[in-house]
Amino acid sequence: MDAALPKGEIAAGAVHEFIPASRDDFPAALGFMLCLLRRLTMQEALQDAPILWCHVQGRAEFPSLPYLPGLAFSGTPVPRFLTVSARLEKDMLWALEEGLSMTRSPLIIGVNAGTEKLYDFTASRRLSLRASRHGSRLFLLRPHTAATGSDQGRTTTAATRWQISPRPSSPVKYRNSHTPAMGFPRWSITLTRSKGGKTGTWILEWDHETFSFHLASPLADRKPPARSQQPNPAAITPRTERRRQTGS
Repeated sequence: MDAALPKGEIAAGAVHEFIPASRDDFPAALGFMLCLLRRLTMQEALQDAPILWCHVQGRAEFPSLPYLPGLAFSGTPVPRFLTVSARLEKDMLWALEEGLSMTRSPLIIGVNAGTEKLYDFTASRRLSLRASRHGSRLFLLRPHTAATGSDQGRTTTAATRWQISPRPSSPVKYRNSHTPAMGFPRWSITLTRSKGGKTGTWILEWDHETFSFHLASPLADRKPPARSQQPNPAAITPRTERRRQTGS
């Protein structure tokens, strides 16, 4: 997947969009975005940088704030998060634009779990220009309607666009237990837009111990299926040979 990205990494000074593949995939998209954020914070230049989290506070189908024990479990330092709760979408877009101007916080997150009305080409261009000017990264989690609803196909200036759906994890079996344990989180990731890169689809897993992604093992070690040998109808089997000898 890194080879599909320009210079093999999530570009700085750009907007990156994350879209659930369906309505129920919003938590999975949020989890993948946070794991990707954790990978970025391992860079030396971003180890101590605060993270600005902006969200629309209102009636939505899913919470738009992260679960603090989940953040701690993923290894992300919780005290580094600064949250901004906006009542309206326009207020969140304004907060994102202002946040991208802060050189102290190069990692910005915007989450909209409700209806998207104002985010269009003009709004995304303003955010992209501000991010490019100050070298910040904006992770924008959009609602599923951007992929399957009335907003599908809306043009934006995002550098990358990711479509995420969950996949069943592979169970982990232990010798002293008959019940398998829960495996690594797994997603189906489709990179539908990549400026200067390539698109593609991958099945990824997240390792909480090494803070890294890797391909799911059935895909990473996949081998071409062996050709099955079809029986030759003209071949004489022992049974047909005995029938010929006995005349039956």
